[in-house]
Amino acid sequence: MLTYGVTYAVTVYGVDGYQPSMATPVQAGVSTGASILLSPLTVPPLQLIANTIAMCRAPVMLTDASSAVVTLTFNETVEDGTLTAGGGAEQLDNGLTISDSMFTSALGLNASSTMQERGVTMAIADNVVTIAWNANAGLTTKGTGDTIRTVTYSSTSLQTTFLQPAMHPELRTSLSQLLTNVISFSGITCTGP
Repeated sequence: MLTYGVTYAVTVYGVDGYQPSMATPVQAGVSTGASILLSPLTVPPLQLIANTIAMCRAPVMLTDASSAVVTLTFNETVEDGTLTAGGGAEQLDNGLTISDSMFTSALGLNASSTMQERGVTMAIADNVVTIAWNANAGLTTKGTGDTIRTVTYSSTSLQTTFLQPAMHPELRTSLSQLLTNVISFSGITCTGP
């Protein structure tokens, strides 16, 4: 209950994406309205602070469930900002290429816009993004005696995969741009062990 004639300081809290407002004076029974200005949260742009690109390796066996693992650590909590069906994992899956020693193994075909038929995963935990390839799931043909020499997440797929600070779509940035100083124009290539 407000007391007539008393001036109160009104502050707004808890609006997603905005800082708490400054206290606005409102006099009970006298003020008929008040404008309260909310300022967006100031969030720094995403920056890559660590990565394991130089350590990623192609699978030892054609049945390996986790290989070509790349871990990207950012300066703040991130989320997938890819707007196409299937998100970032699907974009990376679409652009995955391999080279094999005997040319007898083959990747799955991209038949769906939401399934990763080639076996790529992209997991996000706070400020860490982990990209990996499941050779066992991604190879539709496994050539006897064949080995995988390279696994490449193409530059095209990195350009169409986006990350953003949590709850800040206005700061959406492509993986390609975030990795500008780390990788070549050909993408991320993981070589055989």
